[in-house]
Amino acid sequence: MEEWDTYVIPTGNHYSLQNTFEEIRLDTLAFDLTFDSSAIYQSVNPNNQKDWNKVIGFSDCQSFHQSNSARLGWRWTPNVGIELGAYTYQNDNREFAEIDTIQIGDTVHSRIIKLDSTYAFDIGSKRYLATRGCSTDSVAYWLYPYFGGDEPAHDTVRIYLKFD
Repeated sequence: MEEWDTYVIPTGNHYSLQNTFEEIRLDTLAFDLTFDSSAIYQSVNPNNQKDWNKVIGFSDCQSFHQSNSARLGWRWTPNVGIELGAYTYQNDNREFAEIDTIQIGDTVHSRIIKLDSTYAFDIGSKRYLATRGCSTDSVAYWLYPYFGGDEPAHDTVRIYLKFD
């Protein structure tokens, strides 16, 4: 795909409008990513500001995504910018780790790569390895942009992706 895809999460929602069930088989998900000013938000509950939103990813190990999956996460942190990180489940255990920070309007190339027992998250020149719950090739499904934890999008959020 050569064009930028715009994923829209409407005010008061968690899921993007582009949120269909679609099976995939892939070892590498590679894309460019950018955010506009719609990524700036202030949580009603200050504790929720640290919650991870999700950019894109996939389920894994022929299981539900809250059992096994890999997604690129993001959150707005005032005075810092947009933090990007690994957001994974392995055998029902959730883990997340901050990898890098970008600013509104920056474009960063990212990849999520399935390796035997790990996922490699490449964000720009930084790499983070996260545990994978299986080591086999498996049918998976797309996981599209999602806002929250506890709170839905306070305003419409737009995420721009260009897939390799």
